[in-house]
Amino acid sequence: MDWKRFSFIFLIIVVLFGVVVLVGHTKSSPIIIITSMLATTIAVATPLTLGALSGVFCERSGVVNIGIEGMMLSAAFFGWLAAIYMFHVFGFSKWPSIIVGLIAAIITGGLMGLLLAVLSITYKVDQIIGGTVINILAVGLTGFLNRQMFFGSGSVFGGQIPNSPGNLLNIHVPFTEIFSPLCGASAGCVQFIRALNTVLDQRPIAISAILLVFISHYVLFYTRWGLRTRAVGEHPKAADTVGINVVWMRYANVFIGGMLAGLAGAYFTIESVPSFEPLLTNGRGFISLAAMIFGNWTPIGAWAAALVFGASSLADQNAIIPGCHPTAMGIPATVLCGWAGSLHPYNGHSDRHYRPHHSARRRRYTLREVGDYGKRSYKCSRRGCGTGSQRHYQEISGRPRERQYQLRSPQGRNPRVARGKWGWQVHVDEYPLRTLPSRFR
Repeated sequence: MDWKRFSFIFLIIVVLFGVVVLVGHTKSSPIIIITSMLATTIAVATPLTLGALSGVFCERSGVVNIGIEGMMLSAAFFGWLAAIYMFHVFGFSKWPSIIVGLIAAIITGGLMGLLLAVLSITYKVDQIIGGTVINILAVGLTGFLNRQMFFGSGSVFGGQIPNSPGNLLNIHVPFTEIFSPLCGASAGCVQFIRALNTVLDQRPIAISAILLVFISHYVLFYTRWGLRTRAVGEHPKAADTVGINVVWMRYANVFIGGMLAGLAGAYFTIESVPSFEPLLTNGRGFISLAAMIFGNWTPIGAWAAALVFGASSLADQNAIIPGCHPTAMGIPATVLCGWAGSLHPYNGHSDRHYRPHHSARRRRYTLREVGDYGKRSYKCSRRGCGTGSQRHYQEISGRPRERQYQLRSPQGRNPRVARGKWGWQVHVDEYPLRTLPSRFR
C-alpha cells in the first residue's frame, strides 16, 4: 500500500480519536478514553479484518468474492451448533466443545469457499452471481435450521435454546506486572501502563487476526506461493505458460479465503457472544469488502481500513455522545473510504474465467516453423518468432485447427527462444523459464 493511502487512513483514525477525546474529556481521562477505544476497536475490527483478508486471497488469485457475508453467517451458526452438540448431546466439557465449534466454523467457511470456487472456476458462473447465491443460501439455511432445530415442537432440545458452553476468554499479557515497578511512586505512569495493558489483553481470535495480517503480507509478497497467486490473478495465460496450474491455485486460494471468513464467523458466536440470531453478521461481510478495497487489496492496508470502520462505529459508545447512533458516526468514514478506494483501483483479474487448453494443462507443446531456419538464437516479438515475416511458429494443439503460438513474458520483455539438445527453451534475460519438449514436423 502506498504511503499516501496509509497516511490518509492514519489521518482518519486520528480525527476520530480526537473527536471522541474532545467530547468525552470532561467525564474521563484522555488516556483512558484513547486506550479503551483502541482496545474495543481492535476487538470489533476482528471480523472485518479476517473478512478483508478472505477477500484479498480470493481477489489476488482472480476470483471476486462478495460471498464473505454468507461465509461468515454460515460459520457462525455451524460453529455454535457444533459447540452446543458437543457440550449437551455428547457430554464433553467446556473447552473441548468450544475448540470443536471453532474448528467446525473454519471448516464451514472453507466449504462455502469451495462452493464459490466450483461455481466461478469450474462452471464459469458470473462471480458476482455466485457470491450472491452464497449469501442467499446462508441466510435461508441458517434461518431454517435455527427454527427447526431449536424452536420446533419435535426438536432435539424441546423447543428451547440450550445454554452455550461459553466463549473464549481474554489472554492476559503481564505488561503491568513487568513495567509498573519501573514507575516508582508516579501515579500517572502506573495509570498509563494499566491503560496500555487493556489494549494488549485481547481474545484469541482477535490476536490471531493481527498475526494473520502480517503472515498474509509475507506470504503474498515474499514467497513463491504469493508470487504465483498474484500471477494467476493478474495474468493467468502468462502464468499457465510458465507451468503454473491456474485452476488449482485459484481453488486453493479461494479455500483459504473461505477458512479466513469462517474464522471471522467464529468470532461472533465462539468469542464475542455465545448465542446465535438470524442475520447475526449484520452486513459486516460487505464492510469487509469495502475495507479490502480501501486497503488497496493488501493485508496491512485492509487491516488499517478495518480499524477505521471499527473506530467510527464505536465513536458513539466511547465518547458517550447522546442522540448519535454509531452507524451515523460511521457514514463519513464509509464515504471517505469509498472515495479513497477508488483512487487507484487494482488492475488484476484479467481473464477471470480463463480455462487453459487441454494441451496446455498437460504442458505439451509442439512448435512448427514455416520456412527455412537456422540453428542460431533469435528474438520473439508479440506477432511471432523470427527475424522476418517468413518465419512463424504455430502450436499444434492436437486438433485439426492450428493457431499461432505467441510467447509473452510476465515481466513485459520479449523472450528469446533457443534450440537446445532436448528441445526448445524459452529465455528472458538469459534465465530459462520453461523447456518445451517436442518433436518438430
